[in-house]
Amino acid sequence: MRIGFDYRIGRGILKADRIIHPYSLRNLTQKTLTSCFPDIPEKSVRHRHLLIAGLPESGKTIQANYLARYALKKYGSGLVNIVAVNSTADAIDQMDSKPVQLIIIDDAIKEANSRLSGRNAGDISDFYQIRHVFEERSRSLKGIVITIYISQRFKSLDIVFRNAHAIIFKTVATDPEDAKAIRKYIGKEPYDYLQNITNRIYYEADDLAKSEAVVCLCYSNQSGSFKSPFVEPFLRFKNSDMTMAGQQTVSFEHNEGKLLEKYQRKPGWRLPARIYYLHRIEHKTWPEIAEDKRIGKCDSDCRLMERKMRGELSRVIGQEYENWKANDLEKRGFKVQRGGGISEADIIAVNEKGLKSVYSCKCLRYDRRVKLPLQEIRPEINQALRDNCEIVLSVWNMHDDTEHLHYLKPDALPSELVIDYVKKGG
Repeated sequence: MRIGFDYRIGRGILKADRIIHPYSLRNLTQKTLTSCFPDIPEKSVRHRHLLIAGLPESGKTIQANYLARYALKKYGSGLVNIVAVNSTADAIDQMDSKPVQLIIIDDAIKEANSRLSGRNAGDISDFYQIRHVFEERSRSLKGIVITIYISQRFKSLDIVFRNAHAIIFKTVATDPEDAKAIRKYIGKEPYDYLQNITNRIYYEADDLAKSEAVVCLCYSNQSGSFKSPFVEPFLRFKNSDMTMAGQQTVSFEHNEGKLLEKYQRKPGWRLPARIYYLHRIEHKTWPEIAEDKRIGKCDSDCRLMERKMRGELSRVIGQEYENWKANDLEKRGFKVQRGGGISEADIIAVNEKGLKSVYSCKCLRYDRRVKLPLQEIRPEINQALRDNCEIVLSVWNMHDDTEHLHYLKPDALPSELVIDYVKKGG
């Protein structure tokens, strides 16, 4: 008998990852990555769902950063849209047309708790719609949507979110019900292995243990070890409702009616302001406006004047919105630097951890998809490239008085920006 050769299966020299010691688990790291990050399909949209569960300070966010970097390496940064937020609804708002959508939901138990009964029905509905939303946004049937949910609890998560292609357990649970559920999913020996990892993290202060976990590949009924190297954290989770302790942000307010009254008294603006009011406020059609004897202009001239007034209002209200945005960021604990020139970024904001973002503030009126030339945010692009940080395109829609944030990578921008209209409350 030759040592190191497996005669039973005839697969040649045994490699380290195929040697299973009596008290170790099969390493399922590569199998997990291959199955959950598949190649981009030719004629379909695939959805892969992962869950990372573990107690606080067990390395869940580190794990998410590793998976995100793996996606960028496999597919290429230009093909991946990474969305890191705190709810599925926020994630859907930030999906775009890139072929790979990597959606990471932090602290998922807040939105996906099974004990909330019907209160989380909206999040479940959003989760089921993710693949269809991507098909609509991309206008193709070619791509991958990968969702990664991060949670401190396991059993409390709704079963919809536990039905994952892979569940990565970072620690055992202190709650008896959670512990029982985890043991049922992975089995006794993997649970003992996970207990050892937990002991090393919390009782031996062994940070290296945070790179280890137990993975359950639910659809193939397999459990094994999952090992990942430490990576530099780069994910920044966005939460539009997040404020500093003790602070409350006030929504941006403007008075379009008073502005129109002001412009109706200004030379050269009376007619554009009147036409804008009739069309946008009273919802008159263009033929109806042209027939108004007080207007005395043809249909095409009315359209041009309305467009002129709309642009002026966007400029004036946009300046008010930019001022409000800077004040709002300061209230939430950011250090804010305002741009003072036409070739400077609107706002540069640095959070308490030193992470920088460049803000471009726009005030638009739209009720359908609109396109924005890159030239509109050129100062912000240049600033973000210099500082190696992201761009936040902060848009106030005057159509329904809603704010929409779009997170952009300055080195991976399309030729023009596409902004989809999202109904208020939708």
